[in-house]
Amino acid sequence: MPIRSLCVIVGVVLLAGCLGGSPGPVEPGGAAEATPAAPPNGTEIYRPGPADGDPTPVQDPRDSDSFLRGVAIPVEPQPGETSSLETETEALEPTLGAGPEGLLAYSRTLPKVPDWGYLRVSTDGGDSWHDGTPRIAGEASFPPQTNDPFVHVDAETGRIFLAHLQGAACSTMSTSDDGGSTWLHNPVGCGQPPGSQDHPTVWTSEPVTLEPVGYPNLVHYCVNRVVDTACATSVDGGATFGPLSPLVYQTDPTQPFCSSATGHGTATPDGRLLLPRSDCGQPTVALSDDDGITWERVVVSEEVGTWEHPGSGVPDHEVAVAVGAGGVAYASWVGEDRRVYMATSPDGGSSWGPARVVSPPNVETASFPTIAAGPEGEIALAFYGTDAQAPEGEAANASARWNGYLVRSTDAAGEDPLMVSTRVNEAGSPLAVGPCSADDRCHGVGDFIDVVIDEEGQPWAGFVDVCYDACPEETDRSRPWALAGTIEDAGDR
Repeated sequence: MPIRSLCVIVGVVLLAGCLGGSPGPVEPGGAAEATPAAPPNGTEIYRPGPADGDPTPVQDPRDSDSFLRGVAIPVEPQPGETSSLETETEALEPTLGAGPEGLLAYSRTLPKVPDWGYLRVSTDGGDSWHDGTPRIAGEASFPPQTNDPFVHVDAETGRIFLAHLQGAACSTMSTSDDGGSTWLHNPVGCGQPPGSQDHPTVWTSEPVTLEPVGYPNLVHYCVNRVVDTACATSVDGGATFGPLSPLVYQTDPTQPFCSSATGHGTATPDGRLLLPRSDCGQPTVALSDDDGITWERVVVSEEVGTWEHPGSGVPDHEVAVAVGAGGVAYASWVGEDRRVYMATSPDGGSSWGPARVVSPPNVETASFPTIAAGPEGEIALAFYGTDAQAPEGEAANASARWNGYLVRSTDAAGEDPLMVSTRVNEAGSPLAVGPCSADDRCHGVGDFIDVVIDEEGQPWAGFVDVCYDACPEETDRSRPWALAGTIEDAGDR
């Protein structure tokens, strides 16, 4: 059966009437609390719960027009534009990047065809989108295939970095300084020596120890080599990479996929590197203060571990981490009870506060959480969630209907932050039905989704909808398509 793809982007708009500006967050125990009736798209306002408790719904004194709702913004090709997005294609594991002057990039995996148009670019803050895929002679996509594409945009310079895993052995690293109009390619963009590789992540940082050449920032490439996690660094903007060096610790070599797979890497404003891992049941982060030469393992939470897939018995390998402008770090993961947890570090990952439940009160089971951070206290969370509890010993209820959730907070670094969540999909139109986790790849979602925050403070997230028409029964695994959406004021439309 053909696989249809439609690419849409999701953004989260910070609105004065709900999360920012006047009148500001509701203080705990505040007066004049009344909940507006029937908020759109499942909007919930709440405060995180402790590890042994539940989130607390907040009765908000503002009128119903201040509520947010999730909507979709299409970024498919414009009339007359040639791209395989106009044909029936596949999509999974979306990644995004945000740069200066309205630059956004969105990449996802598609079938290996001559014109597979995997990259969409916006240079006007998401108002319009065009095909930015590297091409040979303006025709065939380059490289001709990829196993795990990953896009990163340097927020300082606007350079786009595209890593394409080639045959699970190395990655081609493509870079563009003009919004995807022209590209340079490094066929050995993986460090040396090439070998068994999976699940790459790419990010940039301020230099600490190494001296950059011809480009102001360092470029980091880390990958799961099954037997370990290894990283390489480029001092020349991605043109060449140094040797792949393994992280000095390994949790359990008998369970390589949860020991060596990582979430997306990131950096503090002063150049500390953070690489999150689940470490076979315990959320941790690897820290480097010397540009990736050495690493230190820090446990994020001793109290709340990562969920273990009942089918494989392997703990979830995805932990997400983000760093705000002030150096505050945030980590998120799916706990043993299948809810989304978050912990905060005031010192860039060296020490962590208690884990708190940050999925909304109506979500019983969650998958694929990811997190982004902006100015101090501002975060965005994206994940799949359902109100169906998972039966004991099973990944999910067979009739579970999964929604895409976006959660926003402007005071996440505080002791009792205010959270606002909404669905990106309409009620009755789930993104997936049945079991949905990285263990079964959720019928086409893959291992992860992504969320970023642009220079205007607006987050953008990517989802995969595996119920693109209707999905009354268990999800048809043959029809995944890329989806994202936005959060807007309920009174705007």
